[in-house]
Amino acid sequence: TDHTVFIILSGRVKVSSIHPKTWREYIITLLEAGDAFNMTSLLENAQTDEENMVFEAIDNLQLLCGSISTALDWLNKHPEFNKNFFPYLAKVIRTMNTATEELALHDTMTRLVKLILKYADLDAKEKENTLISIRLIHDLPHEVLAQMIGSARKVVNQNLLTLKKEGSIVYIDGHLFIKDITKLIERT
Repeated sequence: TDHTVFIILSGRVKVSSIHPKTWREYIITLLEAGDAFNMTSLLENAQTDEENMVFEAIDNLQLLCGSISTALDWLNKHPEFNKNFFPYLAKVIRTMNTATEELALHDTMTRLVKLILKYADLDAKEKENTLISIRLIHDLPHEVLAQMIGSARKVVNQNLLTLKKEGSIVYIDGHLFIKDITKLIERT
């Protein structure tokens, strides 16, 4: 993949870093339709050494793939594309900075609540019971949620149980929903 840039048309991709000796995984981000990956190769205009980075499909994917030279040619010939490309890069950098800050400054419960709120689909409330849907992470195992916030599955399980008991979240058919967003916001 070092010579190819990918744009996701549909599906989800997990981007992780794995420690080469302990095999401990930290999920850097989840990508969805409209996101791109292997951008470092494009920005450096060269093959990169990303041996600890893992890109893993969570769902069936449809990808738009192009060589670095094709992508650079596209950027040079279509400056109007840059109006979307550079703000997207800024968003990616902001996401990385936020993740670093949260690992350094917040406890596990706060990081978990922030993760849930980050993916809250505030425009898609369930009509009958006003539950708030969660995008991208709604069906992920607790182990994956733990890897996304730099914690252990057992700790995340305990925190999710606490959030369920206090009435902040609910699981329905294995899917996570927000039941009381005010309680979640108070935890942050």
